Amino acid sequence: MITQFQKIKNIGCYEEYLFDSVITEKFNKVNILYGNNGSGKTTFSNLLFLLSRYCKNKTDLYNELIDENSELEIFINDNKVTAKNITTQEFDLYVFNSKFISDSVYNGTTSNIELFSNEVKLTNEAINLLDNSIRVKKDRFTKVEGWATQLQTKLDNIWDIYKNKFNEIIQGARLTNKPDIYGVETGNIANLKKELKDLYTSYENKAKEELLTTKLNTLKSKVAQIKTIDINLDEVVKNLESPISDASKTQLQERINSLQSIVESKKIETHIGDLSDWYKKGGRLLHLSKDQNCHCPLCNTDLSNSIDSILDEYSKVFSGGLDKLFTFLNNQTTVLADFIQSNNIESNKIKINDIISLLTEFSKTKNGIDFNDNVTLNSALSNISTQIKLKKKRYNEKVEIDSHGKEKINSYNEQIDSFKIETLAIIDEIEKAIQGQNIDTIISQVKRKIKQIATVEYNLSDNVVISNSKKNNSQIAVKARSVKGTLTIELTALDSEKKIEIAKLNAESKYVNIYLKHFGIDHFEIDTDKNKQTNNLIVHYTNGKLKNKIDTSLSEGEKTALAFAYFVSKLRVEKIESKNIGFQDCIIVIDDPISSLDDNRLFQTANLIDSLLFYSSSDANHYPKQLFVLSHNITFIKYLSNALKGNDKLSGKDVNLINDYFLNHNNPKIRNIPTGLKNFTNTYIIKLNEIIAFRDNKLEYEKAKNYLANYIRIVLETFLSFKLAIVNESNNRLPGLSHLITKMVSEFNNIDDIEIDNLRKDTIIKRLNHLKKIADHESHGSIHKAEEFSFIAEKELKDFAKATTQVILYIDKLHFSKIKNHSL
Repeated sequence: MITQFQKIKNIGCYEEYLFDSVITEKFNKVNILYGNNGSGKTTFSNLLFLLSRYCKNKTDLYNELIDENSELEIFINDNKVTAKNITTQEFDLYVFNSKFISDSVYNGTTSNIELFSNEVKLTNEAINLLDNSIRVKKDRFTKVEGWATQLQTKLDNIWDIYKNKFNEIIQGARLTNKPDIYGVETGNIANLKKELKDLYTSYENKAKEELLTTKLNTLKSKVAQIKTIDINLDEVVKNLESPISDASKTQLQERINSLQSIVESKKIETHIGDLSDWYKKGGRLLHLSKDQNCHCPLCNTDLSNSIDSILDEYSKVFSGGLDKLFTFLNNQTTVLADFIQSNNIESNKIKINDIISLLTEFSKTKNGIDFNDNVTLNSALSNISTQIKLKKKRYNEKVEIDSHGKEKINSYNEQIDSFKIETLAIIDEIEKAIQGQNIDTIISQVKRKIKQIATVEYNLSDNVVISNSKKNNSQIAVKARSVKGTLTIELTALDSEKKIEIAKLNAESKYVNIYLKHFGIDHFEIDTDKNKQTNNLIVHYTNGKLKNKIDTSLSEGEKTALAFAYFVSKLRVEKIESKNIGFQDCIIVIDDPISSLDDNRLFQTANLIDSLLFYSSSDANHYPKQLFVLSHNITFIKYLSNALKGNDKLSGKDVNLINDYFLNHNNPKIRNIPTGLKNFTNTYIIKLNEIIAFRDNKLEYEKAKNYLANYIRIVLETFLSFKLAIVNESNNRLPGLSHLITKMVSEFNNIDDIEIDNLRKDTIIKRLNHLKKIADHESHGSIHKAEEFSFIAEKELKDFAKATTQVILYIDKLHFSKIKNHSL
């Protein structure tokens, strides 16, 4: 049993309805709902239609009612049905509403009378044979459909995992490209997941591009700050291991070459001669001077005490080799001192570790440098520094450094250079990745990758839904689709054969014509053309004419009667004449079956619903499981309610299986029917109760302003015309309020002045004349500007309501007083 609509949000005219047990009882076996047009009756019945196994085109109806902002909760036998699973429900639930009429009777332009269910009891031998074949094929179909359901569930479960992760990471986008159960993708699942992870990282990086740029600049800065041991190690070794004389010789030759170039450029070779020869001759002259008198051959200076050292240093001093050596060694000493004193080895270690850590934020890994042998490295640096100092003292001797230390320094520098080059390459790769794609492209790639992964995972052997199958899930799905297609064709053919057999029994026209006569329609009968699916209704008039276009042949009232006659005929054939024995397993929903019907047919319709559903069997167990009837016509609602409550099995001393509800028009919500409607006898009482409620501050102005002025006019016209016994004015038109008030004021001139409830007739005459304003059409809201609608002010409307009740009470009591005096 459907117990309650717990929540309806953003569906039809239901903005946000929540079940409130204080004002609304849970649904009963019989539920009668009254509501004006626009109060939500059609939405109510269509939501119930979505629960039905007989609802055609559920998806279309669902999409028409429900969107992504909709919320729905219906409680059925303690189970909750929501917007997500409502279309999967298959209740034995019949609905009569505008959708049913359009689907099964008349779509507004052509008739489309649908054959009744092929489960009817009206049968013959051919139908029995067809039933057996249909049963076997349906069993196979059900089994194959079960596989398809398992496959879909398997895929849905896999998809939901990736969808939830997508929604968690990607902002402002929906994962919509869900694969179907037939899809095939290739790839290694581990690699695909790694690629998806990288794509998510790219998305997150792109989303934080400004921050990433700052981080990348920080990385570049840290890379630039990593120091190598910036000494020319090969040159140091060369200078340390070479005596200065060797070096000077080299330097001397370079100088000769340089000067020779100048001589050649100035074209003075004939004056200067060969420079190399000049240097050689100068050296020989010094040697000759040593052997003779130790005087300089150029200036005749006595060189006795220094000739040896001069000869030794001749080439050294002249070439500048010693100065250059000392300058070079001093520079290298400074570099080493700065590197050691700045503790660059430890500093480099910290920066490299920082860089490696920062790279992980970009999902990048980078190996560091082995700093475990720092002692050996420091020792090598100290050894070089010491040997440089020694060389400065013994510049003409060969000084050697430790070869292992040299290798250590070179290795360290190579590692540093390699680390910096590789790191800058990674940074460049990240920058290109960030700049190379926009965020929408990344999201599209993520979607495609998820679809690929979900399909690959769905087809893994561990996920196959049929045990021991050699096929993967996609192959099973394709096979199941093929088998279902074949079975569908076969079942359709069998069903068509059965329909042909059933059509021969003419159940549709037989019962429809019976119920048309029940509605007092006996000037035509209907038949159906079994060879057509549309425009298949034939109208047989008693005068012999035939028509098949009901849009022009029948009145709106006759169309309504025909549609409802078809509905009750369908119920009778499929639930009483069929293999079933009653309505006990079905829920019936009837939405406004009396549109355009006159009062006599309102009563006949109410009586038909009562008699068909609750008197077709004397066993109350065969009553419908549940009944919902909705209507905008309070008279019909009263007829039906009174008829149903006359059944002591539904309503009596010890049982109450009938609930009455009201659908509030302005803010659609389902609530218990108000007392005024519950005790309804005619619309006059309803309108008078509304006037009194507003007068006593029990009805809000924002609601009342839309209709209360009209209610006041109707109540006063009804009351005064009855009291004055006036049914028309002198020109044979219905008496208006202004005319009636004028007549009543005139009558007061012939009545003695009597005080009633502190009011006298002159006060009542003033009230009546004031109420004439209600007869003014602008009192019901005036359009004095194209874009603005003006209502009666709250205070004035309150005065009108008060004056109305005062006039009615005064005249009524005056009337009774005159009757009493007359009787005395």
